[in-house]
Amino acid sequence: SELLLTMLGAVAQEESVNMSKRVKFGKQRNAIKGKVPNLCYGYIKTKGDYFNLKINNIEAEIVKEIFDLYVNQGYGTHKISKILNNRGLTSLRGVPWTVTSVSRILKNKIYAGYVINQKVEVKDIFTKKRQQKDREEWIEVENPNLRIIPLELWEQAQKVNENNNENPAIKQLRIKRSNKHLFST
Repeated sequence: SELLLTMLGAVAQEESVNMSKRVKFGKQRNAIKGKVPNLCYGYIKTKGDYFNLKINNIEAEIVKEIFDLYVNQGYGTHKISKILNNRGLTSLRGVPWTVTSVSRILKNKIYAGYVINQKVEVKDIFTKKRQQKDREEWIEVENPNLRIIPLELWEQAQKVNENNNENPAIKQLRIKRSNKHLFST
């Protein structure tokens, strides 16, 4: 009975590996076609078609406002999230805006009409460990139907973010501080 159990376990493991390979292949084919598996703020899923999005005009206006506040008016992600929360707006999940949710919108190139897939891959199917891929391995496909803002505005937002990251005062704020002990930090 132990031999039979071992053989059945080996067969199940091999089937798991084969299934993983088929799923990876399917995801890669969809990435090459520029299909979007996730739902993003500013878009709605097309009924009956899991991989295609349409622009949600109401949310798209908020996305445009976020980019305008960040690039043209010089507001930071914290201030933008406060502005949106004060107006009673919620993020995609129906929760108040956070610095992270605003930052993700500013960094996501889909708003400029570019779908990027295959950023991470599962290295081990049993532990489900993921590993970030090199930027050269990402699959980027232009899809003008998804464009909410011009590419130039998205690039300006990336430059603002880069400049903020190089600012010594902001770097100092990011250092983790501990008030647990009297002489911490």
